[in-house]
Amino acid sequence: MRSRNLANSLLFIAFLALSASTAIPCGAQIAAPNTSMTGHEVAGTVRDASTGQVLDRVRVDLLHDGASQAYTMTAAGGQFTFPGLSGGQYDLQVSADGYAAFDETVDVSHETTVFVYVDLTRAAGTDPSAPAAWISAHQLGVPAKARKEYDKAVDLMNSKFDFRGAISGLDRAIQDFPDYYEAYAMQGVAYLAVSDANSAERVLRKSIELSSGKYPAALYILAGLLNGGKRFSEAEATARQCLALDEASWHGHVELAQALFGLGKLDEALTNALRARDLEPKNPKTFLLLANVHGAERNYAAFMQDVDSYLSLDPTGPMADQVRKKRDQVQQEWGPAQSEAPTPSQPAQ
Repeated sequence: MRSRNLANSLLFIAFLALSASTAIPCGAQIAAPNTSMTGHEVAGTVRDASTGQVLDRVRVDLLHDGASQAYTMTAAGGQFTFPGLSGGQYDLQVSADGYAAFDETVDVSHETTVFVYVDLTRAAGTDPSAPAAWISAHQLGVPAKARKEYDKAVDLMNSKFDFRGAISGLDRAIQDFPDYYEAYAMQGVAYLAVSDANSAERVLRKSIELSSGKYPAALYILAGLLNGGKRFSEAEATARQCLALDEASWHGHVELAQALFGLGKLDEALTNALRARDLEPKNPKTFLLLANVHGAERNYAAFMQDVDSYLSLDPTGPMADQVRKKRDQVQQEWGPAQSEAPTPSQPAQ
């Protein structure tokens, strides 16, 4: 009876996580606002200071007290994010070939999300008229007016949580540049923030259409939306499409793992959840997903480690108290069960 109760406790955690599935995907690297309020986050966009164009595949490092905390590469659209941070001051360092190094102190003590525009200046001796190799023809084609409307909309989302205003601003950016698939994807994030999943899906699919399925951010955000609606087969296909473009996308691995878990494909779900954890060890919901998988596999020791990791990253988040209660319940039931389990010197009769 005790084992059955323990299994039910673990499955309740899984239900809890699935019912709160990432409508706005876990720390989406499109610089989505942290509406789940899970810890602190530094997000931003890296741009060429002379042209205003966003820069892809640029390394961004985050340090605390001189020690490296994490690093990432800017995604398509120049965005980056560092989720699951404790309050305090961090050093944000950005480096790219042909550009002067960028170093700025960021304080996240009083804000859930701090958004940083990183404008890189060309290094001495570099031709300022020569576009960087990682700026696509599409990005070079974005008119300055449309780019300005986009930046204003992102700022409304991150500094004021004004998602309706951001949607209107992104509409204006799209009017100025109808092929602006990054703006459609960001609109998807804003619609999700106001719980309009139908509109979010519409604009995300438009982003994917305009980019010929080559914009990873739109794909993993759509996969998160599909997971939130328990449309796991569709989410799996969408997440796999994202990972085919960018195998190192931790967001893609999270959404694929969530979809596979929903489909009962535990081995594959675990592989992708572990990959997501290795790529971004500061994302708390990855550990909740790992707890779900390990719980379903009846790997109770791993389950407890996952839950403790989740709570250490997100001790005051909206799900923390519920998860903490379930952890304590599992501990109470698991401890006696372990003591009754046979050992090698005492084989079961």
